[in-house]
Amino acid sequence: MYKYVVFFFAFLLHANENAKYIGSLLCDPPTAIPYTHFVIRNFLFFDDHRGIYQSNWESSSRRDSYNSIQFELQTFSGLGSFFDISLSARFYCTQKGRYAYCNTGDLVAGLDFQLLEDEKFPFLPGVKFAVREVFPLGNYQLFDLKRGDMEKTGSGCFSTQLALFFYKGYRFSQNWSFSTILEMQYQINSAVTVKGFHAYGGGFGTDGKLLVGNAWRALANLQAFYGKPFSLSLDVLYEHYDGSIFYGHPGLNFFGRPCNTRQPSSERVSLAPSITYQFPSQVGVMVGSWLSICGRNAEQFIQYVANVFYIF
Repeated sequence: MYKYVVFFFAFLLHANENAKYIGSLLCDPPTAIPYTHFVIRNFLFFDDHRGIYQSNWESSSRRDSYNSIQFELQTFSGLGSFFDISLSARFYCTQKGRYAYCNTGDLVAGLDFQLLEDEKFPFLPGVKFAVREVFPLGNYQLFDLKRGDMEKTGSGCFSTQLALFFYKGYRFSQNWSFSTILEMQYQINSAVTVKGFHAYGGGFGTDGKLLVGNAWRALANLQAFYGKPFSLSLDVLYEHYDGSIFYGHPGLNFFGRPCNTRQPSSERVSLAPSITYQFPSQVGVMVGSWLSICGRNAEQFIQYVANVFYIF
């Protein structure tokens, strides 16, 4: 009986000590970075904007399909024994035919607080609380007609994100270990002034204010580690966006009729499988893809992603 109890408690201990600081393609590190340590994650996304999910969950191809490349830099720096500061910046380049466009994206800054260590109790997961603020530095309005949505690199509104992370590691054998992450996030958006063709629609002469609907997401992640260097990961992400309300002059569409300013609610489910290799120098490489599988009033896409990360 004693040996089974020992085996059970060993199963609840993770074999890869860096697992909780790596995160995944879609999830930040689920544990606050310790004091004097930091994590840097460099993402490169190649997007294929291929279609639209209609209100009846049916998908349709878009005539103005285009490709884009995004670079994202994320940093997490430990400031105390239980909290860290995070910064995230993006840069976009899009291309369609002979047209191209490059610009910065929104800036995200926040604090992470470790409420419960994952190793403190064998039956309870680690819990992290995060609060972040989105600063609208990206372009979101007055689009050029020749490029259209290609010029969208930001939301135009200030946003506050509140998130909870639950993390637990498990040892299956001497070489194999697993970890699970559950993330739940709620985002509160501010109103935004919009003119002309913008990230939320618009048309000729559009001039008004948009009350951007709030959003929430739920993410589940499973990672399997073979020793220390190799790991396989799968993210399952559900996103929901509330409808937005417009006040002002709606403007005219290409047919000379008033633009439809109604912004309905939307939702989408997506998957992100990846593989990671971590070198002995605490540098690692993560590659994978992120693709939507179903949705409503949302974009259909596939992204190919590479991430080079450093843990110091």
